[in-house]
Amino acid sequence: MQKLSTRDGYALLLVLMVMLVILVLAFTLGTLTRHQQQNVVKEEYFLNALNAAEAGIEAALARIKGEPLWYANFPMAGTVTDAVIVFAATEWADQASYEVQAQKYAEDIGTSLHLESVGRQSTGEGVSAGQKTLQSTVGVFEAGDYLRGLTVLPNAPASLDLEDTLVLDGDLLINGVARLAETTVVNGGVYTSGDITGTWSGIKRAGYLFIPPFPEPNEDVYRINAEAYGEVYVLDTSFGTYWDDGAPDGEGSGPVTAYDGIYFVDGDITIGGSYCGSALLFATGSITVAGDLVPEPATGMLALVALGNVDIQDYTVYANILAGGSLQALGGAALYGSACVTGLDFGCSIDYEPVYIYHQENLYPIEDFIPIKTKIVDWQEQYPVF
Repeated sequence: MQKLSTRDGYALLLVLMVMLVILVLAFTLGTLTRHQQQNVVKEEYFLNALNAAEAGIEAALARIKGEPLWYANFPMAGTVTDAVIVFAATEWADQASYEVQAQKYAEDIGTSLHLESVGRQSTGEGVSAGQKTLQSTVGVFEAGDYLRGLTVLPNAPASLDLEDTLVLDGDLLINGVARLAETTVVNGGVYTSGDITGTWSGIKRAGYLFIPPFPEPNEDVYRINAEAYGEVYVLDTSFGTYWDDGAPDGEGSGPVTAYDGIYFVDGDITIGGSYCGSALLFATGSITVAGDLVPEPATGMLALVALGNVDIQDYTVYANILAGGSLQALGGAALYGSACVTGLDFGCSIDYEPVYIYHQENLYPIEDFIPIKTKIVDWQEQYPVF
């Protein structure tokens, strides 16, 4: 048997060392791979739990809109000691579930629901593998929150200068910035999403978080309801009796037109004259008031809803207004009701009179003619300790 030389011994030792290094690297790589795979699986569990928590928030929002009576009867914080369960443990998908609880608070505009949604992911054996908690504050707005005086809700924040153009007995709500002079007359509060500039010194809240979104009129809902009353019109339509140049001597305000229910016009509406009853008139186009629109006797009320503008010119109008366009008016116009619009177009009269708006309490001709709207004011993830 031939002896190994010193050189051969060194070579064998080097081979053994290289093999040892390879084995160590392979073991380390395997361990890292296993840990990485475990981390990926764990991250997937947490992601599923987070998605389940988000689904819980979305389910709560859907319930608010779909079950208005449930939300109306939801107890206010302070009348109950703990948060109220909105959804007990509810299976979502792939061994994931959510549980939602909430507290309801009164706000200057609308109410808020403080939601906490816990999403959980379990393994196939039912063992908890991941948990995530989301907290969200949601503003909830109903018809009365939009009809408080004058509400201007453009899609993008706007800047409005209302110096000497408006006398308002009610609240002013604006998505944007408002400039108000000392001479501005607002017998109520002013709420804006942006700044309030000028020298007006009344009650005001700038940067207010609970400015609602505009309640887009649902054309299909109004059409379906109008069909039940047999009041669907496929062309531009006029309602009431009025004179373009004012009533002739001794004629008063003209005959009284009776309204009842919901009227749907696929086009523009022109309306004016004395009326009795309560009704909602909807136009896919615009609405123009062509004469004083006054209830006789004084117990009736109308809602004028248009996808376009509502123009009251310089008349006296008893109605609530919801317009996807602007409220158009000349100086001297008087609105006894409230308006929720996306813009204003106030023209001057010869003697520079302002536009007058006098909010009327509880004059909603059709119950729930503005559906419940929600707005997410705050959304954050809570990181629990496991």
